[in-house]
Amino acid sequence: MWFGEFNQKGSCILKNTINKIRNGQDNVTWILTNVQAALNQHWGSIDFHNKSSTAKANQAIDKEASVYCGGSISTVSHYEKWLKSFNDYQASQPDEVVSAKTSSSPGQLRSSSRLQHGGFACRLQQLIASQLDVTDSRVQSRPS
Repeated sequence: MWFGEFNQKGSCILKNTINKIRNGQDNVTWILTNVQAALNQHWGSIDFHNKSSTAKANQAIDKEASVYCGGSISTVSHYEKWLKSFNDYQASQPDEVVSAKTSSSPGQLRSSSRLQHGGFACRLQQLIASQLDVTDSRVQSRPS
């Protein structure tokens, strides 16, 4: 239970200490000289500077400006894609349905709903009648 908090605080302290050593703010005696030389060589390498500059660019205020995201995209990009697909969906709908959805007049919305309900009710009655015709023909065709 306490180990997670201890581990988190310890790693934060170690990271800050190593950053101070790397930036030359702290001259330590607890690191062996050959280890210090190896660290300085690593921190001076081109590979380390490339990774460091990429990490700094990823910490930019504009979250859309990430250099490397590992396959993920920002929330802003998700929102923009959702908005574009929503607008494309609305554009593909018939005009009366879109105008009814975007209408500010409740009367227009109600009339559109009544129109759609009337069409649905008519089709439902046709289906019921066709099913009744099928069952009636089956009943009449049975031998007594």
